[in-house]
This record gives sequence, C-alpha cells and structure tokens, in this order.
Amino acid sequence: MNLADPVQFVKGVGPRRAEMLEKAGLATIEDLIFHLPFRYEDRRRVAPVADARAGGEGTYVGRVGALREIPMRGRGGRRMLEAELRDDGHRLSLVWFHQAAYFKKKLGEAECWLAHGKVEVSRRGGLQMAHPEIEAVDDPAGTADLARVLPVYTKPGDLPLAAMRSVVERAVAAAVADARSVVPAVVRAKVGMMPIESALRFVHAPPTDVDVEALESFRTDAHRTLILEELFALQIGMKLRKAARMHESGIAMPAAPDRREAFLSSLPFVPTGAQIRVIEEIAADMARPVPMNRLVHGDVGSGKTVVAFAAALQAAAAGYQAAVMAPTELLAEQHAETMKAWAEAQGLACEVLTGSMRAGEQRRVREWLGIGAVDIVVGTHALVQESTIFKKLGLAIVDEQHRFGVMQRAALRGSDADTLLLTATPIPRTLSLTLYGDI
Repeated sequence: MNLADPVQFVKGVGPRRAEMLEKAGLATIEDLIFHLPFRYEDRRRVAPVADARAGGEGTYVGRVGALREIPMRGRGGRRMLEAELRDDGHRLSLVWFHQAAYFKKKLGEAECWLAHGKVEVSRRGGLQMAHPEIEAVDDPAGTADLARVLPVYTKPGDLPLAAMRSVVERAVAAAVADARSVVPAVVRAKVGMMPIESALRFVHAPPTDVDVEALESFRTDAHRTLILEELFALQIGMKLRKAARMHESGIAMPAAPDRREAFLSSLPFVPTGAQIRVIEEIAADMARPVPMNRLVHGDVGSGKTVVAFAAALQAAAAGYQAAVMAPTELLAEQHAETMKAWAEAQGLACEVLTGSMRAGEQRRVREWLGIGAVDIVVGTHALVQESTIFKKLGLAIVDEQHRFGVMQRAALRGSDADTLLLTATPIPRTLSLTLYGDI
C-alpha cells in the first residue's frame, strides 16, 4: 500500500465510506496518516460497574443483557436501544438513540463487553451511559490488554468512532514507514526533532505510560515534531509564493514627496511619527515594479485613513486610480466625506459607489471610472461587481479586510494593482498571514 493510494485500499473501507472520507478531505492513505487525533481517551483504568459515578467518563467491563428496542415518540418509527452492563449485582444502563438495530446485532456477538463513555443520571434515576464505545471482551478478569490510551478523530457523517479509529490504524500500519520529512536532516538535528515515522506512530498509538496531560495539550515530543514539520512546509510554500510574486508584473508608482507634504501640511494636526514612518514604507513599496500586499493595523482613531489617502494620492500622482472598499455603506460614506474634502484640496476627483444608490447614479460613476474621470472611488461590494470597470486601477485599499471574502478582495485588486489592507481588529487568520503568509 502506497501513500498516494486511495482510501478504498484500506480494509473495511467500501465505496460508501470512501465517498464519505473523500468529502471530508481524506482521499488518500497519506491523508489518513496525517489525520491526527484532536483528543484522547484514557482507558488505562478499567473499573468494575460498582465504581461508576455520574458526571465523569469511565471504562467498565461486565456482561450485557436485557436488550430491548423502545419506540421513540414523534420520530417516524425510529427506535432506541437499551441494554444493561452487569457486574456482581451492579448495573449500568447503556443507551443508543441511533443505529439501534446495528448495535443490537453487534451486542449479540459476545457476552462480555467493555463500555467507555460519560456516566449520567437517567430519567428514572439510575446511572446510564449514552452512545458508549464498546469492545468485546473474552474474559472480564483479564482486562490488562484493554488498558490503554486511545485516539479520538474527527469523522465524517455517521461513521462510528471505532470504525474511524480502525481505518486510520490500518493505514498507519500499512504505510507510515513511507512517510518522509520535509525538513532537512541538519535542521532536524539542530532543533531535536523525532523521526517522522516515530512521531506519527506515537500520536496515533500512544504508549500506556504516556503523560496524558501533555498528550491532550499536544506538548509531547511527537506533537512538537509534527508541528515543526507543518510550519516548515508552510514557510517554504509561502517563501516560494512570495518569490513568485516578486517576479509578477506590477505597477511602479513613483513617490510624490511634494504632493504628500502638501497634503500632510494641510491637516489641522501634526501626523505622528508612526504615521509618517508607515506612509514612507508604503510609498517605497508602491514605487517598486512588483505588486504590494501590505497590512496596516491601528486602533480606531489612530489615523489609518490619513495613511490610506497618502497612498491614494501617490497613485493619482502617477496617473492611476485608487479604490477604497469598506464593509458597510455607513463606513463607506464616512470615508467618502473625509476623502472628498482632501481630494478637492489636491485637485483630484473623488466619488462614492454603493449598492443603495439610484441606478442612474451608479451608472454615471461607473462610466466616469471607465474613462478615467475619477481618481479615487470609495464604495462597498458594488466596487467588485462585473459592471464596475476601471480605466487604470493602481491601488486597492480594503478597510476591515477580514469582513470580505478572498475572492472579493482579489476581484478588486485585479492582476497587478497594489493592495493595502486596513484593520483595527485583526482576526487570528489575519495575524497568522502576517507571521507565516505573504502580507
């Protein structure tokens, strides 16, 4: 079995399960091997039924009996299954609200069973375990082999957790030896990484003496190794993407220090040192013949609009248009009111374009954009509609960029325009892109 083989090569995976797994992004053996557990179940203490207490998870062994299917009211004829796990006169109710027929048949295959799950108080006042994981036991007294820590995976549809665990286990056993690290050996040795095969075997089948707390918090050496593998691969991918961007055809818009100074000196306040520094960094990026992709983060009221207009002014001075896209019409109108005054003082034409404008007004603004009569346009999603065509777009400014989709931002940016993203509240994904991505 090879890493690139489809999941249907795994024993127990038929066409239906293969389709379910593929829809969940698990199409190959390699996908299964790198489908890591999101938590673990500590089953190292197999207790008698007499020790069961409400409110916690437990693992108990006993004989199963008193199976009965109970009709569920208002569920179109569906039935639930109830059984009892018995041990020395003590009883624990086991309940399944789904797949009653399947579990009834399964429980008939053996007399003694191990049940793991959360114990709670039933409506009748006794103790019950809903949808427990079960495992046939040959001898209730010989449970040493059943005491272990088991992985728990995300799974598609109604695929039982035990089946998901079995599928991954078989894939790991068959092909994990073929897994190869993307990290060079010299780097692996320097940072103390485990062999990737050993790391994968560890996270999928932890030893019985493992520190479960470290396991649950992904702080084991094996997890650290796999995390470094993923980050290294991501960094290489981002470096290659950034290198490719540096070879893309961009727009070189020379800095216009005289226009910029005239604008800044006209403001009723003195720009901060941080504003001046960011404006100059953006100006340098825009002057290069490669696409700019920059994020400006600042609290509300910190002056991001001044920075954005300085960049739009540079684009206009170079003969290009600038578009400012805001997530709401209210914010777009606020930006437009501020920028229109600044634009008029600089001899530039600034217009607004939103979806609530009358059709005739929208058509007029779009016509002006198409012939280059508008230097700066402020708007909402209307800017990315197919009917909005720019004559010479050089700069796309997106405010609160996380509130727009990737395709919307890409549609505004176009193929070679510079991009300036503004935000006061960066989401984790935005911060991740600044650390590991190409912003």
